Amino acid sequence: MNKKYLKLFIGVFIIVGVIGVIIFLSNFQNNPINPSQNNSGSDNNVISELSKEITDYKYFSEIYKKEPTSHVKFKVGNRYIYKIWEKTPPSSIVADDNFEVLPSEYTATIYIDGAERINKETCFHILVEPTNKSRDRLYHLNNTDQKLSSLIDIGGSLYFVCQNGSRIAISTENPSDSPCDLFYAEWMLYLDKDIAWNEYIQISFDSKYQTKPLTFQAKNKVENIETIAGKKCFKVSQIGETLAVHQDGEKTEIKRPLIKNIYWIDINKRIIVKLESYEDNIPTLKMDLIDIKE
Repeated sequence: MNKKYLKLFIGVFIIVGVIGVIIFLSNFQNNPINPSQNNSGSDNNVISELSKEITDYKYFSEIYKKEPTSHVKFKVGNRYIYKIWEKTPPSSIVADDNFEVLPSEYTATIYIDGAERINKETCFHILVEPTNKSRDRLYHLNNTDQKLSSLIDIGGSLYFVCQNGSRIAISTENPSDSPCDLFYAEWMLYLDKDIAWNEYIQISFDSKYQTKPLTFQAKNKVENIETIAGKKCFKVSQIGETLAVHQDGEKTEIKRPLIKNIYWIDINKRIIVKLESYEDNIPTLKMDLIDIKE
């Protein structure tokens, strides 16, 4: 699974020992907690200690009290093509007037690569085909602006999806560096008209930086049924908090930015057709399904 996101679909992500990634609340049950992306060595020390000193993690979602309303409908060889716009969330940006992180926009293809038996269940291997996205910074130096760009290959494995709906993370040296793992999650199989549910996550630490457990709640609701790109979709809203760790000198501060995600989920296929994510009302991610090749 993608080290950057490790989705936990409550919108809150779990620190998994990966240093230098933001805790980005985006997605109900399969996402990660990730600390703020700060370049200072002292901040990295804080992140490292918090990552190593998690003593307990609890997750609960009310949606799994309900009965599924659909099932996995993937077929080997299918391709799902998305247009993606990303902007680094404010809580992950180092406060520095000398540069700004620019948004990136690219097209990604999610491919149903094959199927294999895992724990006596047929499971589909989901991957992102090789493609590049640009990561750009604009530096303001000596009254001039200079853009520094780098290309990142986002191709790589995402996970297995089994016929029972569950996702199985893949341990790989080549995970996809993209938000494409938001493409599918098990909670999508439980959606129905006019339902609402809460999700909770509690993380306990044994750390000088954080001694009390942190509890997060995400409120989710199927707002409506809308037609997007010719597909009938559940419009699902999610509002909650995420976690950002910042350090200024000797002062360590844990912030809880407000996160809002809006998902349009195909009623038939139960995958994302459209996604919009916000942190403190600032857009951070847009994802649009533009083609399916079957």
